[in-house]
Amino acid sequence: MPRSVPSTACLPYARLAAHLTALRTTARLTLRGLAQAAAVSRGTVQNAESGISAPSPAVLDALLNACRAGDEDRREAHNRRSHGRAAAHGRRYRAPAPALINSRGGLADVLADAYEKAGAPPPPLSPVPRRGWPGSPEPSCAISSTAAGFPRPRNSWASS
Repeated sequence: MPRSVPSTACLPYARLAAHLTALRTTARLTLRGLAQAAAVSRGTVQNAESGISAPSPAVLDALLNACRAGDEDRREAHNRRSHGRAAAHGRRYRAPAPALINSRGGLADVLADAYEKAGAPPPPLSPVPRRGWPGSPEPSCAISSTAAGFPRPRNSWASS
């Protein structure tokens, strides 16, 4: 019974696959020739060109080198790989509107919203007091060591 192969249009790496196939065709390489030139297996090239999986960044660079791809084609291939990975994991890249970010607080709010939408727990409403910080209920290590009878460390610049 023949194996059914899913359509590349519904695969997350379909755009990368089409780009790699076009680059290989432009370079006039066969699958086997590209695999030999990039020092990878033919199956790796087949998987990348079918959209089943994305090659690692190092393998993608080797394939692009073998196809003698230009800078623009390299950027496009890496962008398509990133977008395919995001689609494979159910995420989308949505940049916040620049009007929302006009200060560090605005950036923090936008990032907190993005983390919550991704499923992370919301951040605490107030900063968690750290041990030894001003306003924290616990003393710092220097105070604790002095209270325990250990001498306070001397600074070399203070004694001269």
